Amino acid sequence: MTAVVSPSILSFTKAGETKTFTVKLTQDTATSNQPTTGWLTWSGAGKSVRSPIVVTPTSTLAPTEVKGSGAAGSISYTATSGFAGSPLGAYGVVSAPAVPGEVVAGAPDAELPDYPVTATRDTKAIQWHVKTKDPNGSIWMVLYKVVDGRILLQSFQGDGSNQATASVAAPTPGVWGVLTITLSNPPGADTTEYDIQTNVVSSTDRGGLQVTPATAPVANAPYQVTASWSGLDPAKHYTGYVEYPNGVGTVVAIN
Repeated sequence: MTAVVSPSILSFTKAGETKTFTVKLTQDTATSNQPTTGWLTWSGAGKSVRSPIVVTPTSTLAPTEVKGSGAAGSISYTATSGFAGSPLGAYGVVSAPAVPGEVVAGAPDAELPDYPVTATRDTKAIQWHVKTKDPNGSIWMVLYKVVDGRILLQSFQGDGSNQATASVAAPTPGVWGVLTITLSNPPGADTTEYDIQTNVVSSTDRGGLQVTPATAPVANAPYQVTASWSGLDPAKHYTGYVEYPNGVGTVVAIN
């Protein structure tokens, strides 16, 4: 981050007098959506006064996830970038094999099925998609991250239907995962059976998803972004990722 204070000098003529100043902060290499700290120091008359500053910068304001469908298609949404000419990149799409699983209603936390992923610096996005085999079933996922050996719950995903999706855009390196959970089994069943898919989009997954424009056309004003795809199996769930500068992006879920 770079900071410019205006005016750079404040002149006071009496005790208790107030003055107004402006601090302009500009993101350069700071990671988006991560708090950055610093200080503003005023010096004069042999004394210094320091004020702490905490800011959470972002290079681009855009949805964290958008959804589309079909073997071929596109989805458009609005983004706002801090700089004209900021690049946009497309990664994916990927579709991992579905894995069968089951969970018992009311199971204790220690017995909930666990689906961890180790994110690296090359990981662009992670998305889990679960769907019960019985259309009358209901399923949820608990998204978590491991920090210093401890599981920290991030969010609870699901709406009571027979499928749910959990996504992480631009994950920090480390272990992320989901636990599957249900509050009631389908009628006449002792467990809730399902298929779960874990899609991991990496920096080497290129070519399946296209994005326009290639760069932000304006600064600090909304513009339209379009992500498109073709040649997909409409029966499968796919995940792509649109990346903006400084570690921020949009997950594209298809089907």
